Amino acid sequence: MAGNCFIYAIANAYTTLTGTRIKPDARDKAVDSLPFPALFLKSIGTREKYDSTLLDHTIPALLRGFSSGQEKLIAERMDNEYSNFRKMTSLITSDSVVVFAFKGPTDNQGNLNHWLCAVAVEEDPRVVHTACSAAFVNRSRTGTYVEVYHEGVGRYSNDSFSEQIKHPFVFWDTVFRIGWLNN
Repeated sequence: MAGNCFIYAIANAYTTLTGTRIKPDARDKAVDSLPFPALFLKSIGTREKYDSTLLDHTIPALLRGFSSGQEKLIAERMDNEYSNFRKMTSLITSDSVVVFAFKGPTDNQGNLNHWLCAVAVEEDPRVVHTACSAAFVNRSRTGTYVEVYHEGVGRYSNDSFSEQIKHPFVFWDTVFRIGWLNN
C-alpha cells in the first residue's frame, strides 16, 4: 500500500474529529515531519517495506503537523485482536475514529488494498462507514461523489462496507484508534 493513502486516512481522521479543514501550509508541515519521507511517498508503501513500527511515530507527527496547536489528539495502535471486524467497530465512538489497512470490496468501489478511516458504524447488519481518499478521487471523476451524514456521531462518510461482504480483510497490526487525549 502506498504511503499517500495512509496520509489521507490520517488527514481524514483529523478532519473528522476536529471539524476543520487542513490548510496547505499545515499539510506541508505534516509531510515534512515524516520519518524517511522520500521512501514513504514514492509508493514503496506502508506495509511492504516501510517498517510498521515507524507508523507509531508517523501518526502523531502527522496529527501535530495538521494541528493548529489547540487540538489534543492521540493515536493508539490496537492489539491484533482488533483486526476482527466486530472488535474493530467497537472502537468507533463520538470521540474516536479508527484508521486501518483494508483489503476487499466496498459498497462504492471494487476491491481495495487501501488505508481507510472508519467514522461511523451501524448495527443490523453491521456496516462501517468510512472516509476514503480513493472514493473521493474515483467518484469525483464520474460525477457520482456523495457524502452521507451520520447524525449519531455528527460525521460524514463517502463509502462503506459490511461484515456480509465476501472476504473483507483488516490487516493485522494496522488498526489505530485516534481520539481526543482526555478520551
